[in-house]
Amino acid sequence: MQVVKHIRKGENVASKKARAEAKYISATRFKTRGDWQNALQHFERAAEIFGEVYGESHIVTRETKAQALFCHGGLYKNQRDDHSAANYYEQSADLFAETIGEDHDFTLLARREYESVS
Repeated sequence: MQVVKHIRKGENVASKKARAEAKYISATRFKTRGDWQNALQHFERAAEIFGEVYGESHIVTRETKAQALFCHGGLYKNQRDDHSAANYYEQSADLFAETIGEDHDFTLLARREYESVS
């Protein structure tokens, strides 16, 4: 009986990982099209699921949260609220830098967007 519980738990974790990865991929597509609202929703949900599976401090969870912050910046930039956009771009850049490095493309893009609205 114990083996069955472990198998089910493993299947549940694998299912959650697959769901989070699918959300992340969808979010990336929305982000590429500039659909900030849908990208934000998908990144936030993916980060939530990754957090459940891997923990809040895991690189995948943190990078996905940084993506969500970046999308917040895009939303505010489109609304011409440069102050709010700059705030989110800065948070995104800082989290990207802490998580995947200062020289990573995501970090550099977030820093450029921050500079463009501040």
